[in-house]
Amino acid sequence: MRTLSAGEVRRALAATERRSKPGGNLSSWMKRGALTAGAVLLLTLLTGWALGWYSTPRQVLEVRAAINEQIADLDKVSNGQSPFAGGPDMGKVRDSMRHLPEGMRDQVRRDFGRLMEAGETAQVNSFFLLPPAQRQAELDRRIKAEDDARKKRSADRAKGANRGSQSGAGGGQPGGGRPGDGQTASNRGGGGAGGGGGRGPGGGGGPRGFSEEDRNNRRKSMLDNSDPEQRGRRAEYRRQMEERRQQVGGGSGRPGR
Repeated sequence: MRTLSAGEVRRALAATERRSKPGGNLSSWMKRGALTAGAVLLLTLLTGWALGWYSTPRQVLEVRAAINEQIADLDKVSNGQSPFAGGPDMGKVRDSMRHLPEGMRDQVRRDFGRLMEAGETAQVNSFFLLPPAQRQAELDRRIKAEDDARKKRSADRAKGANRGSQSGAGGGQPGGGRPGDGQTASNRGGGGAGGGGGRGPGGGGGPRGFSEEDRNNRRKSMLDNSDPEQRGRRAEYRRQMEERRQQVGGGSGRPGR
């Protein structure tokens, strides 16, 4: 076998080095690109964290706090620690949602459903915790509260319409007063059971931005997720409420009927 001369060895090494350089450059560029992409991603994450992209918005937290406060009070009613004074106060919920952007309302739909569930549970449980001899009087009290709240809502709507007419005639803002006053005020009364009162479960509808379909789906979900015993208690409560309402001539507790 022929032995390579020193010159041939140098030329062979030089050729090998030339062939290895393109691959080396490519590998170096790939490493630099990966480091750059990682740095950009980290900077994006830090910027998003600083701007609150990955945290719950303050407005949503405020609505949830208002809802959780009411749920805590309703749980006490369900357990017999406090008397039933009406369902969820929808005026407070509307006040907390007044400036909530439309895009954030989806984040509180489940919380609103929890509030409605707690309201209906408090309404039913507080009734059956009473001695049987006191239940008819309690039905009468709740029916009267519903009727009073319904009359108050009608009066508030009439006042709002009158203010709107006067303001429009004088060149003021149509609708009169602060936007939403009539709707909020109409739900601060102490309504009661069966969905008629301003504070009764389902009374006056939900906050703006929640459609009738949303509310129906929420009610169906509440029923589907409740245990058979609780469903039976709710059905019996509604039956007794409607029966008593017919006896006292109050008509149906459902709005608009």
